[in-house]
Amino acid sequence: MDTPQPATSKESYPVLIGDIGGTNSRLCLIKLSSNIDTSPEVIDKKTLVSFDYESVEKLLVTYLADFKGTENYPVYAALGVPAPVSNNHLLQIVNLPHWKPSNGDEIAKILGIKKLAFLNDFVCNGYGIQSKLEEGKDYIFLNKKKIDPEGPKAMIGPGTGLGMGYLVKNPLSNYYQVRPSEGGHQDFAPKTDLEFKYLKYLRRHYNVNHISIERACCGPALTAMYKFLLLHEKLEAEPTLKEKIDEITDTNNAEQLVEINKEIVQKGLKSECKACRKVLKFFVDLFGNAAGNLAIFTLCSGGIYLLGGMSVALESVMIEKDRFMNAFIDKGRFTKMLKEIPIILIKETDLGMRGAQEYARQLIESQ
Repeated sequence: MDTPQPATSKESYPVLIGDIGGTNSRLCLIKLSSNIDTSPEVIDKKTLVSFDYESVEKLLVTYLADFKGTENYPVYAALGVPAPVSNNHLLQIVNLPHWKPSNGDEIAKILGIKKLAFLNDFVCNGYGIQSKLEEGKDYIFLNKKKIDPEGPKAMIGPGTGLGMGYLVKNPLSNYYQVRPSEGGHQDFAPKTDLEFKYLKYLRRHYNVNHISIERACCGPALTAMYKFLLLHEKLEAEPTLKEKIDEITDTNNAEQLVEINKEIVQKGLKSECKACRKVLKFFVDLFGNAAGNLAIFTLCSGGIYLLGGMSVALESVMIEKDRFMNAFIDKGRFTKMLKEIPIILIKETDLGMRGAQEYARQLIESQ
């Protein structure tokens, strides 16, 4: 993948990188240099239960206590967080309501380190895209189109929601600036008769008028999609699965819903359930359509990047008869332009941590 030329400096620094989650926080202390071709040295790794700490500050102080006063105490820190970040202020993490908003610059002073950066988790993915990724192992192309080395890049990934973001080349730098987006909350724009029926179904199902593309096409939508297709496509349900779905609502047991959605994906991928297979195909159609809209909006000649575990899981469905591609390019007068956009499926499942590391590497290089 297009990466900048490595810096000549070989000096390394202790750096803290992390993935702060609503359930667990993964922290890793490494020795890192600005040379992109030099692998970091791992000093320590730990996973802490986020809810056990009253704030992100307390979590970091606890973790770093054993390294205080040693040569391994970090100089820099880069932490991905599942929350909005503004001017290095970490705003509210939904699943950690007892954590107050935090200022990264103030925490850096408390910890006694030079710089601590909070990065929105999707922004972390953008830096991960700029890290040294290997084709075939870390990513594959769904089409063979040349990446414009100066062109904008776009990111999209269905998970709990439908994350989006974009990268723009800074003419004064070797690197891209990464920008988050709330594009998943755009209106769901159906194109086919079946999709129009799906829109009406979702309005009744959720008892709301506004249906976003995220509501229609993300992990939690799979169960609603399954119910809808059983109703409108007259598909035969898998009895055990239907019984599980009938026992819950979409809001009263989140953990059980996640397990049911995993079962839909697994049965669909193995073609053990025709309804589940239809769900996955329908999902890929909506995903491809949303990605195409994002590509038109960003004119991402630098490529559109498909992120997250669900994108990886659905690879076989996406490439079957070019299903994702056909939905992606189906934009009327812009079809010809979209055929030239490189589509890259990121298979690296820990892109966020790779991104935190890459951000820290660029920070070292800039000093």
